[in-house]
Amino acid sequence: MRSKPSRISVHNSRGVLLIHWDDESQCEYPFVTLRAACPCAECRKGQKGFTSEAHSDELEIPIQSIQAAELERLEMIGNYAIQLFWKDGHSFGIYPWDYLRELCPQGNEPKGSV
Repeated sequence: MRSKPSRISVHNSRGVLLIHWDDESQCEYPFVTLRAACPCAECRKGQKGFTSEAHSDELEIPIQSIQAAELERLEMIGNYAIQLFWKDGHSFGIYPWDYLRELCPQGNEPKGSV
C-alpha cells in the first residue's frame, strides 16, 4: 500500500512544508525545492513524454522574484495530491503523494514516532 500524508503543515516563517506520513515518517520540504520541482508543463518546459516518474536529479527554475518561492496556500486534490499556490501567481503544479515521497530530502525522513 502506498504511503499517504496523515498531516500537512506550512511553516511560512521557516519557508518549509512539513508532511507527516501514515508510516510514521516525516519530510520537510523547503519552498525553494518545491518550486524548482514544480511538475507542471510550464515549469518542465513542455518536455515530450513527461511523466511523474523518473525525474532528473537536476531541477532548475529561474526565480524572477522573491514571491516565486513564497507559498500562499495549498489545496488538496482528491486524496492523491496537493496543489501549491505561489505568491507570484503560479499555481499549475499538482504534486502527487508518490512524487512528494521522491522529493523528500535525503536524511530528512526519520522512521519511528514523530
